[in-house]
Amino acid sequence: MKINIVTLTFLIISADRLGFSSGESLDFSANDEEASVGWHKCSSDEQMAHRELCHLLSRASTEPHILAQEFKDWAEEKHLLVKPLDTPPVETKTSRSLLRKQNSSSLPVVMAHGMGDSCFNSGMESIVDGVSDMLDGAYTTCIPTGKNQVEDILNGFILNMDANVDVFAEKVKADPALKDGFNAIGFSQGNNVIRGYIARYNDPPVN
Repeated sequence: MKINIVTLTFLIISADRLGFSSGESLDFSANDEEASVGWHKCSSDEQMAHRELCHLLSRASTEPHILAQEFKDWAEEKHLLVKPLDTPPVETKTSRSLLRKQNSSSLPVVMAHGMGDSCFNSGMESIVDGVSDMLDGAYTTCIPTGKNQVEDILNGFILNMDANVDVFAEKVKADPALKDGFNAIGFSQGNNVIRGYIARYNDPPVN
């Protein structure tokens, strides 16, 4: 099925109605391109009511990498992906790490990406490094809602907003560098994830 805006609209609405939780995300591995565990299996009634979503859930189980690439291609076509900075940071990763240690008193920065994008994509990685450099080495990180690029992209479409917020909050809580609070930057849907985090958790707090 070709990815288009009508399909995505049905997908988002249906995902909320079916109420998928963060526990239903796939566990991808580098050598397992046909992972088939974790996603909700639609009943006959659900297939009738949510045909588009159930089809995509089936594809997420049987061909996750292909589906994730289609989502990414769609987002790129619509100019939704964050592009790498034109001017690469001057500091190397080693010097950037030293700067972060020297500026440990600076409030960290957390980013959340939009639909079709991923913290593992070059654009988001470039923005993370660029913001850190502009803030004299402040600790800066992008919080994914998946364990790798494929899962991160799929979760942005198939997990409902509550589930995305829960995963985001869990990962924020697990990062000791964020324990005293942080500034937050959200891109597109990532802004909604951060707003949801502030409303439901905010511990550690957003500045």
